[in-house]
Amino acid sequence: MGRRGRRSGANLTVIEGGQEYDPQARLDPPADMTEAQKGIWREVVRTEAAEFFNTAWKQFRLREYCEAAAGLRGVQKAINDFDMSWVKSREGGRKYRELQKARTQDLSDMRTSARRPAADQPEPLHPRGGVHHVEARA
Repeated sequence: MGRRGRRSGANLTVIEGGQEYDPQARLDPPADMTEAQKGIWREVVRTEAAEFFNTAWKQFRLREYCEAAAGLRGVQKAINDFDMSWVKSREGGRKYRELQKARTQDLSDMRTSARRPAADQPEPLHPRGGVHHVEARA
């Protein structure tokens, strides 16, 4: 049985060959993202603690957010730049409604993604105690 209490430095082992850990290093965006998505990635990463995005799940969710946010910004820019005098025409009104529908869908997708539970989070507890499991019905 091991000894209790703190270990002395002499008893610790150093493992060679690993990457050096830099607690201030920031996670770079994936190379296949657009420049707009990379900009959003850097904004988000800069506002969080350096070690916050330490799991693949959090990085995946960040990527989803960046893709959705970039799309939403693009649609919102198109709406802001839309000449409202075009709405009087049938084609202009249809185009404006399409932009509004795309914006609503992008917002809905972002909200749905934000509500999806993280894989590294514990399952919610049932009100009467214990873990609540939902079974799929055939």
